[in-house]
Parts: sequence; C-alpha cells; structure tokens
Amino acid sequence: MVQTACGQEQLNLVRTQNAPTATSNVAPAVIPGTAYGFAVPANASRCVKVLLTAETSCTDSNANDYCYVQAEIDGAPMNPDGAGFMAIDSEDSTASAHAFEWVQRVGPGNHVLTITQAVRNNNTVFRLDDWTQDITIKG
Repeated sequence: MVQTACGQEQLNLVRTQNAPTATSNVAPAVIPGTAYGFAVPANASRCVKVLLTAETSCTDSNANDYCYVQAEIDGAPMNPDGAGFMAIDSEDSTASAHAFEWVQRVGPGNHVLTITQAVRNNNTVFRLDDWTQDITIKG
C-alpha cells in the first residue's frame, strides 16, 4: 500500500473529449489530449491526482486480451502503477463506463503528466470514447 498525503488544492483542471479513438498499439502511446505540463517551485513538492473516466470497448481479437491505461509523470508510472499497466477493459464488444484514479507526489521542476494506452495483442482494438480527465494539484 502506498499512502500519499495531499495538502490544499492549488489547481483543478477538467478536460473532456467526445470524439472516439481506436488503437491496436502494443507499445504504450499517449491518449491524445491528456498531456499536461506543470511546474513545481524550488524547495517545494506537489501532490498530483488524476482521474480518468471513459466509455471503452476492447474487441476483435481471437485470444482473450485486455486494454490498458496508465497515468505517468515524466514517463514514470503514477500510483497505483499496476506493474506497468492497468486493465481498464477486457475482451467485450459492449461499450461501458470505466474509471481509474492515480496519485503521485513530485518535487521541484518542470513535469509532464500523460495517460497512455495499449493492448497486449495487436489484433485487439481498444476503443475510447466520451472521456473526462480530472487533474488536481495540491500542496
């Protein structure tokens, strides 16, 4: 278990996307529109929380497969890191709503938050639609 103490809210940014996307990438790729750059002042740290809610489906493979997402800061997984990727959906042609929330404390400097997506089998199609990204930065 990882426990992260967060202080007073400094920023809350909410993004939504209604345009559907589909990928069969085995290599993690940033979900378009989820990158966010921010700076932490010298001698300070920030608690970063990100919530992703989305309508997803994971289809078209002959083998059982999963569709994965992962929030990252500067290319490193946020907590929970799910050993690299967290399954947001499994083989099912029915689109349904899913969510993940991540948290990470970071030190001073410039940082980039992203959410990546991937599948384990390139015959799988990961469809993502109607998503919301809720970013909160606290002291």
